[in-house]
Amino acid sequence: LLSLPLVTHHECMRTCRVAILAASEFLFCSFALCTAYAPPATPTLALLSTSNLVNPIRERPLGGLALRGGLGNGEFERRSFLQGASSSALGAGAVKGSAQTGIKMQAGGGPRTANLLLLADEKGDASLKELERLPKGATVVARGTTFEELEGQKEALATVNVVLVSHVLGVSMSSLLSKLWPLLPRLEWIYARSAGVDHLICKEMIADKDRVLFTNARGVFSHSLAEYTMLAIGYFSKDLARWERNKAAKAWDRYLVKDIKGSTLGVVGYGDIGRACARLAKAYGMKVVAVRRRPDVADEEGLVDACYGPDKVNDLMAVSDYVVCAAPLTPSTKGMISTKELAAAKHGSVVINVGRGAVIDEDALIDALRSGKRLRGAALDVFTTEPLPEDSPLWTLDNLLLSPHNADQTADFLNKAVAQFVDESMPAFLRGDKPLNPVDVTSGY
Repeated sequence: LLSLPLVTHHECMRTCRVAILAASEFLFCSFALCTAYAPPATPTLALLSTSNLVNPIRERPLGGLALRGGLGNGEFERRSFLQGASSSALGAGAVKGSAQTGIKMQAGGGPRTANLLLLADEKGDASLKELERLPKGATVVARGTTFEELEGQKEALATVNVVLVSHVLGVSMSSLLSKLWPLLPRLEWIYARSAGVDHLICKEMIADKDRVLFTNARGVFSHSLAEYTMLAIGYFSKDLARWERNKAAKAWDRYLVKDIKGSTLGVVGYGDIGRACARLAKAYGMKVVAVRRRPDVADEEGLVDACYGPDKVNDLMAVSDYVVCAAPLTPSTKGMISTKELAAAKHGSVVINVGRGAVIDEDALIDALRSGKRLRGAALDVFTTEPLPEDSPLWTLDNLLLSPHNADQTADFLNKAVAQFVDESMPAFLRGDKPLNPVDVTSGY
């Protein structure tokens, strides 16, 4: 039995005891929580077990507090921060940042704060108004999109511990972050307002990966891209282009169409977007096969009928009626679908790309679409060079469904990405928890 009382303000004190019965690795641990109200007060917080075999953490709201029990690894871990009370109000028994309380506080004794650098084009971007709802303790202290305008904000940059970065047309964000890195000594977290991060990662980020957390907006765009995938499948299975030609010619031309049910969708890159595609495909009665970096990892939703490693792309191509590419762009995925893979494709199959343009060798794809020996067609929403150059042969292919990288651009898609930052990731950061969607900068996703 372990009791850890926090003696607090003498005017008002409330104590609550919680006993937790855990698994066979330990008998039980007990928590004592004293919350103080130092007018005009907000409750301070609470605490912890020392066992290294405790069950997963559960949140227990107590008067606005998030009490977390069951901290692992045999060490006290930071799970919340004291708010609204000075160190003197805690009494002599409270040792800041020590194992006695298990609480880490910002230098100076106050609650944790977030000083935010905004790297985004704010002109005409209404979604950034979501930042007006930033939780208490988070403030935008610097902003800009060029090194020249940010260099003049050195004092503010020295206090920055969080960066929100967005794609800006004509700006290399990886180069900008590289130049800014020496000016950001307190940086702890970078949030990318996108799912793809290949255009953001710089060498300094990789070198400091143990110090600086990198997260993205994974999950915000997945459903829209899955819908686009099913639209592309319907486009070719029913030959919508022929309907349009017949309408223009006023021709009552009846022909056989293909069923989607019973066909096979191959997913190259079984991440968040790939899973969203698999869910909709299953709803249509399709079989799903996938390529992922670790094929041995269990598919918790049971959507995949067969899973291959990265060296088995040809096997996936050979059995798939439709192949959706949802892989991130990394050195290992660049050009992973090229001449050899397309030659292995099932006769009459369709290739769909919603990931990154350069994952598919465009020249090899153009040759395959022109020959028509293997592929029935392709649907591309992403390209190696964007905007797509006017002289690209892709514009002229009749068996290509082409869209200008806007399959996920719904009316509120950017709002959702900023809202995820404001409502979920930032509060987690201020509590001392890890924000959503961490990215491994060495692998690129």
